[in-house]
Amino acid sequence: MSNLTKEKSTVSHDPPGRAVTSANSTLRRSRQGGADIDRETEEELLFLTDISRPVTQQEPVREDFDSFRLELTPTRALEPHEVRQEIYKRECRRLNVIPLSSYLRNPIRNSLAVPYCGLGPRGAMALAAPLMLDHNLVYLDIKGNDIGPFGLNHLTEACLETMSITHVNLSNNNLGSEGARILCKAVKDLTLFEYLDLSNNGFKDDDSVLFGDLIEKSKSLREVILSNNHFADRAGIEFGRAIENNDRLESFDISWNHINGRSAEAFTKGVKKNVGLKRLNISFNGFGREGSQGLALVLKKNRTLRELDLSYNRMVDEDIRVIAKGLTENDTLKTLVIGDNLLTNESSLHILKSIEDPKSLTALENVDLKNVCVDQEFVYLLEEVKEIRSINIKHGKVMKIGKPRRRRRRRKPRPKPEVENEKEELPIKPTAGDSRGLEKTKNSLRKNEANVGVTTSARGDVKDGSDVKQVPVTAPPPRGIVRESLILGQDIISKETTENMI
Repeated sequence: MSNLTKEKSTVSHDPPGRAVTSANSTLRRSRQGGADIDRETEEELLFLTDISRPVTQQEPVREDFDSFRLELTPTRALEPHEVRQEIYKRECRRLNVIPLSSYLRNPIRNSLAVPYCGLGPRGAMALAAPLMLDHNLVYLDIKGNDIGPFGLNHLTEACLETMSITHVNLSNNNLGSEGARILCKAVKDLTLFEYLDLSNNGFKDDDSVLFGDLIEKSKSLREVILSNNHFADRAGIEFGRAIENNDRLESFDISWNHINGRSAEAFTKGVKKNVGLKRLNISFNGFGREGSQGLALVLKKNRTLRELDLSYNRMVDEDIRVIAKGLTENDTLKTLVIGDNLLTNESSLHILKSIEDPKSLTALENVDLKNVCVDQEFVYLLEEVKEIRSINIKHGKVMKIGKPRRRRRRRKPRPKPEVENEKEELPIKPTAGDSRGLEKTKNSLRKNEANVGVTTSARGDVKDGSDVKQVPVTAPPPRGIVRESLILGQDIISKETTENMI
């Protein structure tokens, strides 16, 4: 057995590190000494020196195998997105989580949307590492991932590092009160945040103090969504104070909460004094009577609000009547949603009459009366309103009750009278009778035409019509027939009346 064969058998049983070293030294000595090496032995030595071969079960994997491989293989300058990919893969291996394929496929973009991917706290922690190096990211959507306060803490740190993210959607992530504290503290330091969606995160009523302070002092927020949480009495007071002192917030959504009674009234006082809010969604609360009175004052005083959603607020017809009075003095509101309340057809008439009123200043273009039944009077009144202005009204079923309102007819301008030169004489129809009566009638008409312009004086003298007013003289008709000549312009029409024979 040759020396090479002995070394071959020895190398095959050595650990991977020693085997590679022994194979390298053997191959180097044989080439320097000019020893003859058969082709099979050389291929086996080259195989042992190749660290990129697949690892078999007999060869245990070293802990630093990745770094060992990178040291021996040629490297090149990596692109920034490739660096972020490698960092993300390393963090996923370290935290034992599955990498997001959507992020690995396209890491070069200004938005990252991974909704409902099941990240959890550890997945959010792994994702935060590459985000710290991404300075082009603007939109971040990680809703429905249940990251909790732990994952939120790492993501806020990444946002503080990039300083480029402006729109964040953190809805349905189970943040709770601790997450509210972490988020409000981070957003105060971020001056670029414009859009913040925190719906359905289990925030309590006491957390409204933190969010109210955040909204009041923030100079960058344009839209805040806090729907589907547990805000109640205290929240209405805090949010009202915050909106009153913030003139840069344009959209605010607190739907699906428990703001009612005096809390709703306090909230409307803040909205009344606001000078920047354009969209307000307070649906699925309990504003009721107190809130409707406050909203009427909002419509009278506020001159910036464009959209208002009041659906599912336990309002009745009397509340809508009060709001309709406020609409007549508002000239900025474009969209009003008041459907799905405890309303009848009277409420729909209140809203429509406030639009039809000629003294009204309302500028409504879209009205949502979903699930509110209307009557025939509403239908006819709506047709009249649509003739005057363009409006879109969505309503419920049409009931076959109510007196239809009589439509107003517009007066058409009278045509100018046409000047006719001469009218043709109307033909005289022969009356039923004998031929002798017909001849006598013709003779009397001839005498009338001959006597036109001739008058008799009181002495009985006949004078010409140049000095005396001309009056037509008619001959006495035959017995039993009375004829009256009616002069209409230049036509002479005979009128016959029969009398009883004496």
